This record gives sequence, structure tokens and C-alpha cells, in this order.
Amino acid sequence: MKKFIALSLAAIMVVSVCACGSEKTKSAGKEIFSCYDLEVQNFAESFDALEIVTMIYQKNHEVSEKFILEDKKQINKLFQALCKVEVLEKTEERASDYDDIFIFTLRTAQAFTFAFNQHHLVIGNDAYYVQGDEELWKIAKEISSSENAQGEVKGQMEDYQKKEESQQEKIKVIPTAAEQVVLEDYQTSEFSMKLPTGWVVNSGGDGMAFSLCAYDPQNPVNQVFVLLKAMPLMHDANSKGYYEQSQQMYGGNYYIMADAPALENPSTENFYQIFSSYASFAEKDEPSYYGYTFPRFHDFTVMEAFESNSNMKSIAINPALLRASFTDESGRRGEGMFTADVVDFSGNLQDASWMFGFDTGYYMAYNIMAVTAEENSFIDWESILCQCLASIDFTDAFVSNAIAQSNETVANSRQLSQTLSDTSDMIMSSWETRNTSDDIIRQKQSDATLGFERIYDTEKDKIYKATNGWSDKYADDRFKLVTDDSMYTRPIDGYIDY
Repeated sequence: MKKFIALSLAAIMVVSVCACGSEKTKSAGKEIFSCYDLEVQNFAESFDALEIVTMIYQKNHEVSEKFILEDKKQINKLFQALCKVEVLEKTEERASDYDDIFIFTLRTAQAFTFAFNQHHLVIGNDAYYVQGDEELWKIAKEISSSENAQGEVKGQMEDYQKKEESQQEKIKVIPTAAEQVVLEDYQTSEFSMKLPTGWVVNSGGDGMAFSLCAYDPQNPVNQVFVLLKAMPLMHDANSKGYYEQSQQMYGGNYYIMADAPALENPSTENFYQIFSSYASFAEKDEPSYYGYTFPRFHDFTVMEAFESNSNMKSIAINPALLRASFTDESGRRGEGMFTADVVDFSGNLQDASWMFGFDTGYYMAYNIMAVTAEENSFIDWESILCQCLASIDFTDAFVSNAIAQSNETVANSRQLSQTLSDTSDMIMSSWETRNTSDDIIRQKQSDATLGFERIYDTEKDKIYKATNGWSDKYADDRFKLVTDDSMYTRPIDGYIDY
């Protein structure tokens, strides 16, 4: 039979670090807990049987037997007997089939193990003679006696197992909205894409001015947004008066330039800083957006910036892929990934600055895309949103129309669908290299604010949220309180309702 020296209880911490060293103790013997590290000593000093969930006695003699105690009086009685044990000098005596192991498991799932071989204390790779252990073995014999084994203690073990099985049957997990997503096909005369069942798609604009927003009507901040081109974005806010005067004198479309927002420091970040202003301008002045509403990204705050791999990177001004937070038009907080390429397309207009004392030129922005979700939940939605973005496929009729309307060599209209797919890949690869330390902090702060703790399901390799304190009552070998920070970088699979 296998020698049972190290008992592995999945995902619970077992502490047994030797502090005795190789020195022999005095003949009076050494108090048992002083031979372990400070953590074990603290456990012994503050021992409270009420904080012990179970005490397992593993008896590996000719046969292997396990006895589980939950009765607090019995647990306390055994612990007091353990306190009387004194440690003497080392011994080389070992037996292959004579191990006795006592494991005290706290409500926190932390466990403290005390192992004996042939009644010698085993710490690490060393064994020690002991004295004062008579009461300990008397109690161990009572626990494992044939009479008791068929009665109270065996019954406790069976009751414990039944209770555990019954408890797990009662635990109900409600999947997150992201976990419940089923993607379905969506198609118009202009494009097709995959989107979650129940989501809504709005679109507007002709040719290269085309825009779409696919979103969850229950939580609109969960969305996929695309705008092929935004224009004009003025170089100088002072040009507004010039274009207003030109409109009054000459008519035509000068009012568009007068109404357009200024992007005085061109970059991807600063474009999104003024995006809400641009959206209001476009809805007002561009007839093809009639009935279409752009999303808004108020209070746009960059959390992290990544290098852009856009197909317009070489001509764009300060391009980047941004991870940012924002507030939408209804006051909902969101976060997501954003990209845009700002290009100078002013031609000779800016040359007039010598005459007027200000720059009359303008920029355009291309490849404007965003995938966003409710604040602190983007980690759950990222892969789904990227799938939706990558699935967008423009029809031949739409592409032909876009080419016909565009006189810009940089438009790359024939590659529109591929651009969206490439952007999705760029977002996913950047997400994998994000600063997870900040994520962990934010997720912990969110849990603390909302009153949640995270539970790891060891059987299904899933992570759930539960109301604070749930683990104190229901944590077991399957459901364990999350203590590994790396688990805070994984999506949440559901909420425990029990």
C-alpha cells in the first residue's frame, strides 16, 4: 500500500514548515508547535474549535481509513491532547504502513496538518521521537475503534459527505449575460454580421460616411460601433467666424465648416475627447444621418495605450489603440477599446492662415471603431464583441457605392471588411498584453463596493461571484474562495444564488 505522508486537498493551503532544525532538544522535550513556523504557532495560540470546519483523521496502517469530525467538543479534545505532545531528538526509524495524520481545516479553507509515522512526529523529511502523546493516541483509538467506526464517527463522516452533496445540489449558479450569449446572423443590403440574440442594430450615413452601432437594449453601453470616416475636424477653433462669414456672403456648404468641432492637437485620444461634439454636429448637418444616433463617450479617460497596427498607420497623426473609460448619454459608466486614424486632408486651405491669422484647414478621421461594455465587465465581453466586429462584411453593392462617392486614394474601400477583421485581431492581441495589475485592483475594488466575493469552482474551472460571507458557510472542496490574484483577470461565469 502507498505510504500516506503528504495528503493533498485540492486548493487548500497546507502549512507544515519545520523550525526545529537538526538540533536535538533537551530531555524535557520541546512543545510541539514551537517546531513549526510562525503561522502554525499563531494557529495554536489563537485556536478556537468554533472556527474549525472539519478535523480529518487519516489513519494509514494496514488499511487506509479516513474519519471526519465536526463535533466541536471532540475537535477541541483532540487539539488539547496534541498540545501535550513534546518533541525530542530526531530518529531514522520509519514504517511504510503506519501513518497517522490530523488535519484541521478553518472556515477560510486554510488547513494545518500534523503527521506522525509509527507515533514519531514527521515534519518535512525529518522524524522525531515524542513524549506525552498517550492521550492523543487514546483519543485516536476511540475515533477509529470498530465500535465507533460503525457508529458515531462513521456516521459523522457519512453525514458530512451527504451534507456536502446536498449542499452542492442546492447551489444555483445564474450565468452572466455574456455567458448566455448566442450569436445569430444579421443582414441588410449594406452589410452582414453576427450579433447576440436580442441586440439591436442602427445604421446611418452614405458611402464612406457610413456608421453602425450594434448594442444591447437592456444595457446599451454594451456595444460595437463603427464609423468609416469623420469629417471635417477643424485645425483651429478660430476659423469658425471665417466660415460663418463666408456662408453669409457666398452661401453653399460653408455652414458645415462653421459648425464642425476643432481638433487642435490631432491624435486618436484627442479625437475621442471631442467625439461627442462631433456626433452632435454630424447628426445636425449631415442629412444621411437622419434618424441615426451616434453613441456618446463623455468623460473619455485613457486607461492604457497600445501601438496601432492600422493599415493607415504610416500617414495617420499619433495613431494608437486605446483602452479607455467613459460615460454614455444616459450616465452609464463604460469601458472598452477604441481606435481611429486622424489624417490631414486640408489641401490648400491652411495656406490662408497668413492672410487671416488662423488656420482654416481640417483633418479627417478613418477606421473609427469601438467595442465597449459596462464598467468592470469588459473582461467578460471582450471576446464576444471582437467576434461581432470581425464578422462585419460589407456587400459588393455598398463597396461600389462607397468607391463612387469617394475621391480619396486612402479610402481603401475594397478592403473595408478586412480592415474591421484586422482591427478585431489588433484589439484581442493588445488585450492579452494589457496591464493586468491595474485590472486586479479595479476588480477587487468593484467587488468590495458591490459586496461580492469570488468563488472558484474546482470541478468546472469556472469563477463565480457570491455575496460577501457566502464562503464562510458554504465553501468546500469544490467551491473555494478565490485567493489567487490571477483569477481576477478571468471573466466571471456566473453569480451564485443560494
